[in-house]
Amino acid sequence: MRARRIPLSTECAVCITKTIGKVVPMLTDTWERQSELYSKAFRALSDGYANDLDVPSTIIPLMMELYSAAGANDPFNIIKQKSINAAMKDLPLIEQSINRFSDFEKFRTSLSAAIAGNIIDYAHAGDDPDLESLECVFKSVQREGFAIDNSKELWHRLKSSSGKVVILGDNAGETVFDIPFVRLIKELEWSVIFVVKGLPSMNDATKNDVIGTGIEQLAMISTTGARAYGTPKRFVSEQFLDLVADCDLIISKGQGNLETFPEIQEEFEKETYYVLRVKCSHVASILGCKKNNNVVLRQKNM
Repeated sequence: MRARRIPLSTECAVCITKTIGKVVPMLTDTWERQSELYSKAFRALSDGYANDLDVPSTIIPLMMELYSAAGANDPFNIIKQKSINAAMKDLPLIEQSINRFSDFEKFRTSLSAAIAGNIIDYAHAGDDPDLESLECVFKSVQREGFAIDNSKELWHRLKSSSGKVVILGDNAGETVFDIPFVRLIKELEWSVIFVVKGLPSMNDATKNDVIGTGIEQLAMISTTGARAYGTPKRFVSEQFLDLVADCDLIISKGQGNLETFPEIQEEFEKETYYVLRVKCSHVASILGCKKNNNVVLRQKNM
């Protein structure tokens, strides 16, 4: 299984259209202004297909144009704070479940929590997570297991050596459920750098979102330096690329990073583990699994 460029499909058009329909009303409540923003968005989507672009190369400029035109900075802020609060409320129960285990099983259960957090996502069409049932989501991920499962390889890698690991964070709320996973890695004597977005594209975690959750006590917090879906090379900062160049291992959270980080991974030849819930059948078919499968995918020195 290999992460690679994700071309636009017919399914992408439906998904992106629904996402536009979700975002535009958050930017303005007047129909005249909404109409202007819809026009800009659908032109950008049409250009993506006309120029045979991949998903990130289409959605990132599209979202940037919408936010710039509307003068918006973080329209998902209220939703993000609700997500963080809900995850913080359930975190003690999640940690209690994790601490029933030891060694690899404890590590694997912390991975289940990290993937359960990846379901706290408002960016994909149809996503409207039930914040009252996050513990149930965690238990369901435990039962389902990982359709692509390189968790044992990751465990052995972390146990057998030490160094700097960069964790590519994803959404606000989700990062709270990453805390037990980050703590275990730190206990294995790795230096952890947890990377969030420079600015939010949708419900992406930023520094402001993670400070105060406790993760900043376990890891150095850095950013991609970009307002972008995932970690696309042409948008991220030189500082972020320097972090990647200087680290020994990458752990990438979420589908957006799966779709964008492989270009950087290939350039710097970094062993990377992609940890996510697969959100669409298009990406699932490329990975060789099914939509809504849980994945821990190892990619070594592409």
